Amino acid sequence: MLLVCVELDSKPNPSDPDVKTSTSISDLHVNLYGDTALVSYKMTSTDTGHKDPALNATDHYLYAVGNACSLSEPLPQAEWNAKKKAMSEMPKDVQQAYH
Repeated sequence: MLLVCVELDSKPNPSDPDVKTSTSISDLHVNLYGDTALVSYKMTSTDTGHKDPALNATDHYLYAVGNACSLSEPLPQAEWNAKKKAMSEMPKDVQQAYH
């Protein structure tokens, strides 16, 4: 279970002080493609208490977030060799995800 908590505003907007927002995240999926992870999830955001009733709504979003990383310095040869050996012992589907 992943819990994400982000405080968007530290105090109410004085021009619309009764606004309440609730957000939930579901269907979190992480797919690995080599050294890249693609994270997708669904998010529902509900606003209530707006002075303008048209802003009191529930919105549904689908997000996909990509990420990649690289080493800041080369791996020592012994570590590289050990990682290659460990990868060769992984199940075939895992090996294929890294090519």
